[in-house]
Amino acid sequence: MDKAMGKIGSAKFLVTIIVVIIGAIMAKDLSDGQFNRLIVLSLIFMSIELFLLLFIKNPPNQGTYSNDIRSRLKGGFFAIKKHPQVLWMFLNITLVFIPATAIFEKFD
Repeated sequence: MDKAMGKIGSAKFLVTIIVVIIGAIMAKDLSDGQFNRLIVLSLIFMSIELFLLLFIKNPPNQGTYSNDIRSRLKGGFFAIKKHPQVLWMFLNITLVFIPATAIFEKFD
C-alpha cells in the first residue's frame, strides 16, 4: 500500500510541478486573454477528469469488507500499538504531503 500511495503521490506532484511551470509560461505577459485561456483549459481538463472518474470501479478480485467499523478501528489501534512507525508514517503524510499539496494548488 505504501508503494502504491507513493507512486500516486509522486505522479500527482510531478504533474503539478509541470503544470505550474507551463501555466507560468503561458501567462507570462499578464494579459487578460492569457488568463482566460488558462481558466478555460482548467475547466476543460477538470471536466475530463470528472468524466474519467465516473469509470473507476473496484477490481473484481478486490473483495469486500464485511467487518464492523469498530473492529477495523480496534485492529488499527492494535497495529499502531504493535508497530509505532505506522503512526509516524501517518503524521508524515499529514504534516508534509497535505500542506505541500495545498501550497502547489495555490501556485496553480
